[in-house]
Amino acid sequence: MKIAIDGAGFPRNPTGVTNITISIANALATANPDWEIYLLTNGEVHADVQKMIHKLPNLTLIVEPLPVLQSYAIFWSLFKVNLLVKKIKPDYFIAPNFLVSPFFFQHKIPTIVFVHDLVHRKFRDTMKRITKLHMDSLFKYSLRKTNVIWCNSNYTSKELSNHFARIVKRKKVFTGSALNDSFLEKVKLSHNNESYIERITSKRKPYLLFVGTLAPRKNLIFLLHLYKKLSESFTLVIVGAKGWGAASDEIINLLKEPGYPKDDIVFPGYVTVEQLINIYKNAFLFISTSLDEGLGLPQLEAMACGCPVISPHNSAMIEVVEGAGITVRGWEEADWLQAIETIKANREMYKQKGFERVAAYSWTEVINRFKQDVLEDQEAIK
Repeated sequence: MKIAIDGAGFPRNPTGVTNITISIANALATANPDWEIYLLTNGEVHADVQKMIHKLPNLTLIVEPLPVLQSYAIFWSLFKVNLLVKKIKPDYFIAPNFLVSPFFFQHKIPTIVFVHDLVHRKFRDTMKRITKLHMDSLFKYSLRKTNVIWCNSNYTSKELSNHFARIVKRKKVFTGSALNDSFLEKVKLSHNNESYIERITSKRKPYLLFVGTLAPRKNLIFLLHLYKKLSESFTLVIVGAKGWGAASDEIINLLKEPGYPKDDIVFPGYVTVEQLINIYKNAFLFISTSLDEGLGLPQLEAMACGCPVISPHNSAMIEVVEGAGITVRGWEEADWLQAIETIKANREMYKQKGFERVAAYSWTEVINRFKQDVLEDQEAIK
Protein backbone atom coordinates (compact mmCIF):
# COMPACT_ATOMS: atom_id res chain seq x y z
CA MET A 1 0.00 0.00 0.00
CA LYS A 2 1.11 3.54 -0.79
CA ILE A 3 0.12 6.55 1.31
CA ALA A 4 1.10 10.14 0.47
CA ILE A 5 0.98 12.87 3.12
CA ASP A 6 1.07 16.65 2.61
CA GLY A 7 4.04 18.02 4.58
CA ALA A 8 3.68 21.69 3.69
CA GLY A 9 5.34 23.77 6.36
CA PHE A 10 8.29 21.46 7.02
CA PRO A 11 10.78 24.23 6.07
CA ARG A 12 9.61 26.32 9.06
CA ASN A 13 10.01 25.88 12.81
CA PRO A 14 7.97 22.86 14.01
CA THR A 15 4.30 23.61 14.73
CA GLY A 16 1.47 21.53 16.15
CA VAL A 17 0.36 20.62 12.61
CA THR A 18 3.92 19.56 11.74
CA ASN A 19 4.09 17.40 14.87
CA ILE A 20 0.86 15.62 13.95
CA THR A 21 1.91 15.16 10.31
CA ILE A 22 5.22 13.54 11.20
CA SER A 23 3.65 11.45 13.96
CA ILE A 24 1.16 9.97 11.49
CA ALA A 25 3.90 9.19 8.94
CA ASN A 26 6.25 7.66 11.53
CA ALA A 27 3.52 5.54 13.08
CA LEU A 28 2.17 4.28 9.75
CA ALA A 29 5.65 3.37 8.49
CA THR A 30 6.65 1.68 11.75
CA ALA A 31 3.47 -0.38 12.07
CA ASN A 32 3.45 -1.42 8.41
CA PRO A 33 6.97 -2.10 7.10
CA ASP A 34 5.60 -3.44 3.80
CA TRP A 35 3.78 -0.16 3.06
CA GLU A 36 5.29 2.85 1.25
CA ILE A 37 4.78 6.18 3.05
CA TYR A 38 5.62 9.42 1.25
CA LEU A 39 6.02 12.80 2.96
CA LEU A 40 5.69 15.59 0.40
CA THR A 41 7.07 19.01 1.23
CA ASN A 42 7.79 22.39 -0.30
CA GLY A 43 11.41 23.21 0.51
CA GLU A 44 14.52 22.43 2.53
CA VAL A 45 13.33 20.83 5.76
CA HIS A 46 14.00 22.68 9.02
CA ALA A 47 16.72 20.96 11.05
CA ASP A 48 14.42 20.32 14.04
CA VAL A 49 11.73 18.90 11.76
CA GLN A 50 14.29 16.62 10.11
CA LYS A 51 15.22 15.18 13.50
CA MET A 52 11.60 14.17 14.11
CA ILE A 53 11.28 12.05 10.96
CA HIS A 54 12.22 8.42 11.57
CA LYS A 55 14.88 6.94 9.31
CA LEU A 56 12.90 4.01 7.93
CA PRO A 57 13.35 2.25 4.57
CA ASN A 58 9.64 2.60 3.74
CA LEU A 59 9.36 6.30 4.68
CA THR A 60 10.38 8.63 1.85
CA LEU A 61 10.71 12.42 2.02
CA ILE A 62 10.10 14.19 -1.30
CA VAL A 63 11.16 17.85 -1.47
CA GLU A 64 9.90 19.75 -4.53
CA PRO A 65 9.36 23.49 -4.07
CA LEU A 66 7.39 25.79 -6.32
CA PRO A 67 9.54 27.91 -8.65
CA VAL A 68 7.89 31.04 -7.16
CA LEU A 69 6.11 31.99 -3.90
CA GLN A 70 8.15 29.39 -2.03
CA SER A 71 7.45 30.92 1.39
CA TYR A 72 3.70 30.40 1.02
CA ALA A 73 2.95 26.77 1.89
CA ILE A 74 -0.74 27.15 1.00
CA PHE A 75 0.10 27.78 -2.68
CA TRP A 76 2.30 24.68 -2.73
CA SER A 77 -0.54 22.59 -1.27
CA LEU A 78 -2.94 24.00 -3.85
CA PHE A 79 -0.83 23.56 -6.96
CA LYS A 80 2.26 21.37 -6.51
CA VAL A 81 0.82 18.50 -4.44
CA ASN A 82 -1.53 17.70 -7.31
CA LEU A 83 1.42 17.01 -9.62
CA LEU A 84 3.36 14.95 -7.07
CA VAL A 85 0.39 12.75 -6.31
CA LYS A 86 -0.12 12.15 -10.01
CA LYS A 87 3.44 10.76 -10.18
CA ILE A 88 3.29 8.64 -7.02
CA LYS A 89 -0.23 7.25 -7.55
CA PRO A 90 -0.87 6.49 -3.85
CA ASP A 91 -3.74 4.38 -2.57
CA TYR A 92 -4.61 7.12 -0.07
CA PHE A 93 -3.76 10.78 0.42
CA ILE A 94 -3.71 12.41 3.87
CA ALA A 95 -4.06 16.20 4.20
CA PRO A 96 -3.02 17.04 7.79
CA ASN A 97 -3.45 20.82 7.38
CA PHE A 98 -7.26 21.04 7.03
CA LEU A 99 -7.37 21.58 3.26
CA VAL A 100 -7.19 19.78 -0.07
CA SER A 101 -6.63 21.48 -3.42
CA PRO A 102 -9.67 21.64 -5.75
CA PHE A 103 -7.35 20.36 -8.49
CA PHE A 104 -6.60 17.21 -6.52
CA PHE A 105 -9.91 15.39 -6.70
CA GLN A 106 -9.70 14.68 -10.42
CA HIS A 107 -7.38 11.79 -9.49
CA LYS A 108 -10.18 10.02 -7.57
CA ILE A 109 -7.71 8.93 -4.88
CA PRO A 110 -9.35 8.31 -1.47
CA THR A 111 -8.58 11.33 0.68
CA ILE A 112 -8.38 11.89 4.45
CA VAL A 113 -8.55 15.44 5.81
CA PHE A 114 -7.24 16.07 9.33
CA VAL A 115 -9.13 18.69 11.36
CA HIS A 116 -7.25 20.23 14.30
CA ASP A 117 -9.84 22.75 15.50
CA LEU A 118 -12.72 25.03 14.47
CA VAL A 119 -11.02 28.27 15.45
CA HIS A 120 -11.83 29.88 12.09
CA ARG A 121 -15.52 29.45 12.97
CA LYS A 122 -15.51 30.16 16.71
CA PHE A 123 -12.73 32.72 17.16
CA ARG A 124 -12.41 34.40 13.79
CA ASP A 125 -11.17 37.69 15.22
CA THR A 126 -8.13 35.91 16.71
CA MET A 127 -6.82 34.74 13.31
CA LYS A 128 -4.61 36.32 10.70
CA ARG A 129 -6.48 37.68 7.69
CA ILE A 130 -4.72 35.39 5.19
CA THR A 131 -5.56 32.33 7.28
CA LYS A 132 -9.23 33.31 7.47
CA LEU A 133 -9.26 33.81 3.72
CA HIS A 134 -8.01 30.39 2.73
CA MET A 135 -10.03 28.63 5.44
CA ASP A 136 -13.21 30.40 4.29
CA SER A 137 -12.44 29.50 0.69
CA LEU A 138 -11.44 25.87 1.03
CA PHE A 139 -12.32 24.26 4.37
CA LYS A 140 -16.00 23.49 3.71
CA TYR A 141 -15.15 22.43 0.16
CA SER A 142 -12.48 20.04 1.45
CA LEU A 143 -14.92 18.49 3.93
CA ARG A 144 -17.45 17.91 1.15
CA LYS A 145 -14.95 16.32 -1.19
CA THR A 146 -12.90 14.19 1.20
CA ASN A 147 -13.71 10.55 1.89
CA VAL A 148 -12.75 10.56 5.57
CA ILE A 149 -12.48 13.29 8.21
CA TRP A 150 -9.85 12.71 10.92
CA CYS A 151 -10.33 14.73 14.12
CA ASN A 152 -7.69 15.10 16.81
CA SER A 153 -10.09 14.96 19.78
CA ASN A 154 -13.66 14.18 20.79
CA TYR A 155 -14.16 17.91 21.32
CA THR A 156 -13.12 18.75 17.74
CA SER A 157 -15.35 15.97 16.41
CA LYS A 158 -18.37 17.37 18.29
CA GLU A 159 -17.63 20.93 17.17
CA LEU A 160 -17.37 19.77 13.58
CA SER A 161 -20.79 18.12 13.85
CA ASN A 162 -22.23 21.31 15.36
CA HIS A 163 -20.97 23.54 12.55
CA PHE A 164 -21.17 21.17 9.56
CA ALA A 165 -23.89 18.69 10.55
CA ARG A 166 -25.12 17.89 7.01
CA ILE A 167 -21.63 17.16 5.70
CA VAL A 168 -20.51 15.15 8.73
CA LYS A 169 -23.59 12.90 8.59
CA ARG A 170 -22.47 11.67 5.17
CA LYS A 171 -18.83 11.09 6.11
CA LYS A 172 -16.70 8.62 8.00
CA VAL A 173 -15.26 10.51 10.99
CA PHE A 174 -12.25 9.07 12.80
CA THR A 175 -10.92 10.48 16.09
CA GLY A 176 -7.46 10.07 17.58
CA SER A 177 -4.17 11.78 18.27
CA ALA A 178 -1.18 11.55 20.61
CA LEU A 179 2.26 12.92 21.42
CA ASN A 180 5.06 12.65 18.89
CA ASP A 181 7.09 9.47 19.57
CA SER A 182 10.32 11.36 18.88
CA PHE A 183 9.44 13.84 21.62
CA LEU A 184 8.77 11.04 24.11
CA GLU A 185 12.06 9.36 23.20
CA LYS A 186 13.94 12.63 23.74
CA VAL A 187 12.24 13.00 27.14
CA LYS A 188 13.61 9.59 28.18
CA LEU A 189 17.12 10.42 26.99
CA SER A 190 17.29 14.03 28.17
CA HIS A 191 19.69 15.20 30.88
CA ASN A 192 19.01 18.12 33.18
CA ASN A 193 20.91 21.21 32.04
CA GLU A 194 20.83 23.48 35.09
CA SER A 195 23.21 26.02 33.57
CA TYR A 196 20.81 26.56 30.64
CA ILE A 197 17.86 27.06 33.00
CA GLU A 198 19.85 29.48 35.15
CA ARG A 199 20.89 31.36 32.05
CA ILE A 200 17.36 31.92 30.76
CA THR A 201 15.66 32.57 34.12
CA SER A 202 18.61 34.38 35.78
CA LYS A 203 16.85 34.25 39.15
CA ARG A 204 16.60 31.51 41.75
CA LYS A 205 12.81 31.59 42.09
CA PRO A 206 10.81 28.64 40.73
CA TYR A 207 9.05 29.43 37.49
CA LEU A 208 5.63 29.04 35.94
CA LEU A 209 5.63 28.02 32.28
CA PHE A 210 3.45 29.02 29.34
CA VAL A 211 4.05 27.39 25.92
CA GLY A 212 2.18 28.37 22.77
CA THR A 213 2.02 30.85 19.92
CA LEU A 214 1.41 34.29 21.36
CA ALA A 215 -1.85 34.56 19.46
CA PRO A 216 -5.03 36.29 20.74
CA ARG A 217 -6.82 32.96 21.32
CA LYS A 218 -4.16 31.95 23.86
CA ASN A 219 -5.47 34.69 26.17
CA LEU A 220 -2.01 35.49 27.48
CA ILE A 221 -3.20 38.87 28.70
CA PHE A 222 -5.18 37.15 31.48
CA LEU A 223 -2.09 35.27 32.62
CA LEU A 224 -0.03 38.46 32.63
CA HIS A 225 -2.59 40.22 34.82
CA LEU A 226 -2.69 37.19 37.12
CA TYR A 227 1.08 37.20 37.35
CA LYS A 228 1.07 40.54 39.15
CA LYS A 229 -0.12 38.58 42.21
CA LEU A 230 2.49 35.82 41.73
CA SER A 231 5.71 37.66 40.90
CA GLU A 232 7.08 37.60 44.46
CA SER A 233 7.04 33.78 44.44
CA PHE A 234 7.62 32.85 40.80
CA THR A 235 9.34 33.82 37.59
CA LEU A 236 7.15 33.47 34.48
CA VAL A 237 8.68 31.82 31.39
CA ILE A 238 6.79 32.31 28.11
CA VAL A 239 7.87 30.11 25.19
CA GLY A 240 6.22 30.80 21.86
CA ALA A 241 6.34 32.51 18.50
CA LYS A 242 5.51 36.21 18.27
CA GLY A 243 1.81 37.06 18.16
CA TRP A 244 -0.24 39.51 16.16
CA GLY A 245 -3.21 41.86 16.31
CA ALA A 246 -4.65 43.98 19.10
CA ALA A 247 -3.86 41.39 21.76
CA SER A 248 -0.16 41.70 20.99
CA ASP A 249 -0.35 45.48 21.42
CA GLU A 250 -2.25 45.02 24.68
CA ILE A 251 0.51 42.75 26.02
CA ILE A 252 3.20 45.28 25.10
CA ASN A 253 1.28 48.09 26.78
CA LEU A 254 0.75 46.05 29.96
CA LEU A 255 4.45 45.23 30.22
CA LYS A 256 5.22 48.96 29.96
CA GLU A 257 2.94 49.93 32.85
CA PRO A 258 4.79 51.48 35.81
CA GLY A 259 5.41 48.93 38.52
CA TYR A 260 4.62 45.90 36.36
CA PRO A 261 7.10 43.07 37.23
CA LYS A 262 8.33 42.67 33.65
CA ASP A 263 11.87 41.92 34.80
CA ASP A 264 10.60 38.64 36.24
CA ILE A 265 9.15 37.52 32.89
CA VAL A 266 11.38 35.58 30.49
CA PHE A 267 10.82 35.25 26.74
CA PRO A 268 13.54 32.79 25.64
CA GLY A 269 12.51 33.02 21.97
CA TYR A 270 12.79 30.00 19.70
CA VAL A 271 14.01 26.91 21.54
CA THR A 272 15.00 23.47 20.25
CA VAL A 273 13.02 20.39 21.28
CA GLU A 274 15.82 19.42 23.65
CA GLN A 275 15.78 22.86 25.27
CA LEU A 276 11.99 22.82 25.52
CA ILE A 277 12.07 19.46 27.31
CA ASN A 278 14.59 20.88 29.77
CA ILE A 279 12.36 23.89 30.35
CA TYR A 280 9.33 21.65 30.98
CA LYS A 281 11.25 19.41 33.37
CA ASN A 282 12.45 22.29 35.52
CA ALA A 283 9.18 24.25 35.63
CA PHE A 284 7.18 24.32 38.85
CA LEU A 285 4.02 23.97 36.77
CA PHE A 286 2.65 24.55 33.28
CA ILE A 287 -0.22 27.03 32.98
CA SER A 288 -2.46 27.64 29.98
CA THR A 289 -5.11 30.36 29.77
CA SER A 290 -6.29 29.53 26.24
CA LEU A 291 -9.85 30.22 25.13
CA ASP A 292 -9.96 27.13 22.93
CA GLU A 293 -7.73 24.17 22.03
CA GLY A 294 -8.47 21.44 19.51
CA LEU A 295 -6.28 19.06 21.51
CA GLY A 296 -3.70 20.56 23.87
CA LEU A 297 -0.30 19.21 22.80
CA PRO A 298 1.68 21.49 25.17
CA GLN A 299 -0.37 20.13 28.07
CA LEU A 300 0.51 16.56 27.09
CA GLU A 301 4.16 17.52 26.56
CA ALA A 302 4.31 19.08 30.02
CA MET A 303 2.80 16.01 31.66
CA ALA A 304 5.23 13.75 29.78
CA CYS A 305 8.07 15.77 31.32
CA GLY A 306 6.69 15.52 34.87
CA CYS A 307 5.38 19.08 34.91
CA PRO A 308 1.95 19.50 36.61
CA VAL A 309 -0.66 21.26 34.46
CA ILE A 310 -3.30 23.94 35.08
CA SER A 311 -5.66 24.78 32.20
CA PRO A 312 -9.06 26.38 31.67
CA HIS A 313 -12.10 24.10 31.86
CA ASN A 314 -12.93 24.44 28.19
CA SER A 315 -12.60 22.76 24.79
CA ALA A 316 -10.34 19.68 24.42
CA MET A 317 -8.36 20.70 27.49
CA ILE A 318 -11.13 19.10 29.55
CA GLU A 319 -10.54 15.62 28.09
CA VAL A 320 -6.74 16.03 28.08
CA VAL A 321 -6.20 17.60 31.51
CA GLU A 322 -9.18 16.94 33.82
CA GLY A 323 -8.32 14.22 36.33
CA ALA A 324 -4.60 14.46 35.56
CA GLY A 325 -4.08 18.16 36.24
CA ILE A 326 -6.38 20.98 37.31
CA THR A 327 -8.96 22.63 35.05
CA VAL A 328 -10.29 25.98 36.26
CA ARG A 329 -13.87 27.01 35.52
CA GLY A 330 -14.19 30.68 34.61
CA TRP A 331 -11.77 33.58 34.90
CA GLU A 332 -11.89 34.60 38.54
CA GLU A 333 -8.27 35.22 39.57
CA ALA A 334 -8.93 33.77 43.03
CA ASP A 335 -9.79 30.39 41.46
CA TRP A 336 -6.55 30.33 39.48
CA LEU A 337 -4.50 31.28 42.53
CA GLN A 338 -6.18 28.48 44.45
CA ALA A 339 -5.33 26.01 41.69
CA ILE A 340 -1.66 26.95 42.02
CA GLU A 341 -1.84 26.43 45.78
CA THR A 342 -3.42 23.00 45.20
CA ILE A 343 -0.53 22.03 42.91
CA LYS A 344 1.91 23.26 45.57
CA ALA A 345 0.35 20.95 48.15
CA ASN A 346 0.06 17.92 45.86
CA ARG A 347 2.77 18.34 43.25
CA GLU A 348 4.06 14.75 43.25
CA MET A 349 0.55 13.37 42.94
CA TYR A 350 -0.15 15.53 39.89
CA LYS A 351 3.17 14.52 38.32
CA GLN A 352 2.18 10.85 38.56
CA LYS A 353 -1.33 11.49 37.27
CA GLY A 354 0.20 13.33 34.32
CA PHE A 355 2.41 10.36 33.43
CA GLU A 356 -0.65 8.10 33.54
CA ARG A 357 -2.63 10.41 31.25
CA VAL A 358 0.15 10.60 28.66
CA ALA A 359 0.30 6.79 28.54
CA ALA A 360 -3.32 6.81 27.35
CA TYR A 361 -2.33 8.84 24.27
CA SER A 362 -0.45 6.35 22.09
CA TRP A 363 0.15 6.66 18.35
CA THR A 364 0.47 2.88 18.14
CA GLU A 365 -3.09 2.52 19.42
CA VAL A 366 -4.36 5.36 17.20
CA ILE A 367 -2.83 3.91 14.03
CA ASN A 368 -4.12 0.41 14.81
CA ARG A 369 -7.65 1.81 15.08
CA PHE A 370 -7.14 3.95 11.98
CA LYS A 371 -6.06 0.93 9.96
CA GLN A 372 -9.01 -1.14 11.11
CA ASP A 373 -11.73 1.53 11.14
CA VAL A 374 -10.72 3.45 8.02
CA LEU A 375 -8.23 1.77 5.70
CA GLU A 376 -9.80 -1.68 5.98
CA ASP A 377 -13.37 -0.34 5.83
CA GLN A 378 -14.30 -0.14 2.16
CA GLU A 379 -17.53 1.73 2.98
CA ALA A 380 -15.50 4.51 4.61
CA ILE A 381 -13.66 5.41 1.42
CA LYS A 382 -16.57 5.48 -1.01
